[in-house]
Amino acid sequence: MDSEQEYREKAEEEEGEGLDLTPGVLEKTNDTVRMYLREMGTVPLLTREGEVEIAKRVERGKERRAALDCAHGYGGSRGHPLRRPASAR
Repeated sequence: MDSEQEYREKAEEEEGEGLDLTPGVLEKTNDTVRMYLREMGTVPLLTREGEVEIAKRVERGKERRAALDCAHGYGGSRGHPLRRPASAR
């Protein structure tokens, strides 16, 4: 049984007569909202481990940017020239 079908069955049990997102017998629909919701149901959500990995990548990027700024003379209290107000340039 695929995860979309399991999700639907679980949601129906919890909500009783909830919103039916199935498009019908032919599995085709022109309803864009229904199509969007069906597609979103197939995308896995971010796990805790995935969120931690993304946070680590962001931190590594910030560290690399700071190192590059320092290497090119933009470190310290002066900051990056594009981040300073025009009057201070």
